[in-house]
Amino acid sequence: MDDKSISEYLDERKKQNLLKRIIQSNKPTLSFTITSARRLVVSYSNLQAIKIKLYLIDLEILFSKMPFTRKDSFDFSYILPAYSDIIQVEKSKNLNIIHFYIPESFSTKDLIVEAVSDSDNYSVKHFETYYSNAMNVIISESLGELKVTDTNNKPLPGVYVKCFAKKKKDDKVVFYKDGYTDLRGRFNYFSLNTDNIKGNKKFSILVKDENLGSLIREVDPPLNILDEDIGGYEEFETMKREIERTIRRR
Repeated sequence: MDDKSISEYLDERKKQNLLKRIIQSNKPTLSFTITSARRLVVSYSNLQAIKIKLYLIDLEILFSKMPFTRKDSFDFSYILPAYSDIIQVEKSKNLNIIHFYIPESFSTKDLIVEAVSDSDNYSVKHFETYYSNAMNVIISESLGELKVTDTNNKPLPGVYVKCFAKKKKDDKVVFYKDGYTDLRGRFNYFSLNTDNIKGNKKFSILVKDENLGSLIREVDPPLNILDEDIGGYEEFETMKREIERTIRRR
């Protein structure tokens, strides 16, 4: 390749890179997070309008179908939202932030919240789950145990807990166990009276109370528990008691 060809090639690359940056800078973006007090913090760029949609859900049914939820797997195109609102915004290439509050009438419901916008034949959307709950869930991964309390830290017995596991070997998702918190508000989501405690790389846990709401947490197995480290239920229970004694001595 002669000097002229090299120069033309480099010029063409510069043009392509510049075009790519221009296209990227004009590409719409949209995302949000849900904070306390029903507030959505919405980030966007290159949009003129954002539609917020609320879908009522039965969280336990949704959880049982998709314990390890992938947000991009949601498809509500065939379902009418229980609520929708269009927010007009000033179009800008810069990243902007607006706040949106979930209406009070939906504040005690479990929801899928969708933000969506169509711009120049390009659609962007983002989903999050909104949990209505008035309880605290404290998880101890080292013990494979959780504790449920109310907002005043009073233990809550009789709260339903449902747990699924994802296998290390093939990512298969299986039902693991369910039950209710004891008088101390505690539930051990890891212990099983079988060797099924081995070979799990992730747990997804639903905590549900008819009056106080629901939430979902994803957690790792107890630390340092590998297939070669633990023989089964009895060995884990022995190790758990040792951990509990260590914690009490601190």
